[in-house]
Amino acid sequence: MPEHNLDFSVPGPWYSVMENSEGQQYKVSGQVTHVNPPASLGFTWGWHDDQDQRGAESHVMFTVEAAGAGARLVIDHRDLGDDEMSASHEKGWTSSLRKLEAQLN
Repeated sequence: MPEHNLDFSVPGPWYSVMENSEGQQYKVSGQVTHVNPPASLGFTWGWHDDQDQRGAESHVMFTVEAAGAGARLVIDHRDLGDDEMSASHEKGWTSSLRKLEAQLN
């Protein structure tokens, strides 16, 4: 993430510029809608186009649940619009979680 404002500790605006392995950059932004540490976090999500115009908005909720001697992270990403958009986000979240898992091991 070459550029970001990701203070998820308080309600308010956030944004991030992500960069893929080919150097293409993608901007996403939204509003943190609620913060309830350590149980949950909610925020809106909207991609920006090439002219930096924000597109359709969806909503993300991270919830941490007890799981045996550890915890389980549940990601609920709603209001994505269509199957293609849902599949794209599933691919992105899966990739991100695999990277997180590699950092934790």
